[in-house]
Amino acid sequence: MSYLYTNENASRDKKQGNLVNIIDPLIKWDDTLNYYPYVVTNEDAMRIDLICFNIYGNFNYIDELLTLNNILNAWSIKGGQVIYFLNEDELVTLQLQTKADNQAIVKELINPNKDTKKDPNRDTGTGLPPTIKPTGLKDVSVDFDNKTIKIMDRFK
Repeated sequence: MSYLYTNENASRDKKQGNLVNIIDPLIKWDDTLNYYPYVVTNEDAMRIDLICFNIYGNFNYIDELLTLNNILNAWSIKGGQVIYFLNEDELVTLQLQTKADNQAIVKELINPNKDTKKDPNRDTGTGLPPTIKPTGLKDVSVDFDNKTIKIMDRFK
């Protein structure tokens, strides 16, 4: 599991009601770290999980590998491509939040006081959403013998 994404240390935009962009990863870049190359094999193509396992021996740093290499779509990884990685100890220094902060972020994003409107037709779990039909709308007449469809008095 990745811990790159956080709004704990992000700056809030006062003009946008203190909104935080929680989509962009927030990491501290350090140019003094040693980046090592990993050449993707044909077996590892489109498999960031296998690449992560081959590098680190676990699946904990998949998002970090994608972020460090500016890869938006893991399916676009091809054989022969070079993926750069850091030692596990150095990789942890890039993270802004500790793993224990995840619960605090979840609590901040969830509104426990939200009152959700309930549809009485769905209380049993078997009801379908109601059909909105204007008053006075007539049904469609289908004549299978003559192979005709006739709309009867629409909106009268």
